[in-house]
Amino acid sequence: VAPDGTDEPDATAKNNGDRSTGSSGGLPVSHSSESQTEPRTDTVSHAKSLALNSDRFPYSLLRHFDLVASNTGRVHAVMADKGNLYCLPVGSPALNQRLRAIALEQGALLRKHELAELNEILSTHGEMNGQHQDVWYRVAKIENGIEIDLGDQMHTRVRIRPDKVDIIANGSSTLFSRASSTRPFVKPAEKGDHSLIRKYLNLDDMTVTLFIGWLTYTLAHPKSANTGYVHLVVKGDQGSGKSFLTKLIHELVDPSSTGVRLLPRAGKDLAIAIANTHVASFDNIRGFAPDIADLLCVTATGGSLPSRQLYTDDTEHALPLHGAVVLNGIPAFVTQPDLAQRCLTVSLKPLKPEARRSESDLMAEFESDLPVILRGLFEYIAKILKHYPNAEVTNPERMLDYARWIAAMEKVDGVPAGVYQGAYSHQLHEAE
Repeated sequence: VAPDGTDEPDATAKNNGDRSTGSSGGLPVSHSSESQTEPRTDTVSHAKSLALNSDRFPYSLLRHFDLVASNTGRVHAVMADKGNLYCLPVGSPALNQRLRAIALEQGALLRKHELAELNEILSTHGEMNGQHQDVWYRVAKIENGIEIDLGDQMHTRVRIRPDKVDIIANGSSTLFSRASSTRPFVKPAEKGDHSLIRKYLNLDDMTVTLFIGWLTYTLAHPKSANTGYVHLVVKGDQGSGKSFLTKLIHELVDPSSTGVRLLPRAGKDLAIAIANTHVASFDNIRGFAPDIADLLCVTATGGSLPSRQLYTDDTEHALPLHGAVVLNGIPAFVTQPDLAQRCLTVSLKPLKPEARRSESDLMAEFESDLPVILRGLFEYIAKILKHYPNAEVTNPERMLDYARWIAAMEKVDGVPAGVYQGAYSHQLHEAE
């Protein structure tokens, strides 16, 4: 629309060639001036609605996406170009890259201000009109089971239900989103054996069992409101294999380029670290302030951290604070009873000099066994899910769901009720 109100494109639009169709169905071109007043909210909403139905570039790009508003309130674009549906958050580098790629296919270059406007329109429309649907990271809750995002390019899923494991190449309607640091799992083997993991663990037999319980429990529980996570505390002298164990955990539960990091000192940084992963690992801990211990307690059972976007903004925003955490250190650094009750502590045995191997050699051997171990963990989870509803809890502890999980493990392994649970209770009392 030209400045004089006609349907003829103005000079700017003409100079952009294919960037404008000259259609009267597009948004009016805004010409800023000192005398221009701020448009009313309803006018702005109407303009954004027009943009979604416009044939004019760049608004025509908006037709490529269906939108959902997730359980956290963030708007996502639903993508259907691979084996299974998946989501890209509006405003994320991944979706911005997709918008630029579509523009290039149409022979146009998407300018920075145009990209910002498209994201604003997508976000507003998604919040007001998008379908509200759960969007998961790595693990999702489904009817009578779970789905796990393998993280590969085709968005393959592993669907686990009682006594059943399926690899889903296409057709899943569960929506997952990924962080930029997300890496794929190794492709699971056709048949599994989770017991192969034992040779890589420098732990006594019962602690290995509780650790496998923690691995499977964490892998089988998505970030939903009723999930309580048990934090894993890894203790051991220098050279006992703490770093290797932490790397092993990530390969089995949540491969990520972020890996192990130092524990943040600020609550906001802790919330961000946990939000972008299924398991967050923190290394070389010697202790932490009481406020961080309190936040770790909240992280186990789920909560939020109040924050403001800007110092000039008096509107309070909530940062989700929920997820499993691995804490790695030499001394006994968990001294707060409330936090200790939310943790499983594993103490690595000292390694004799003749038993030590280079980490690279050990990792190479582990990677060769990884497909079989991973499939074995999936199959073990399926068996646990079968017995979980009727598992007998003999030792009710604070993290009751984990106690019930290892009670179901007792049924799977054919051991008397209370054996694994008693060992867990004993470990908790020792930690206090």
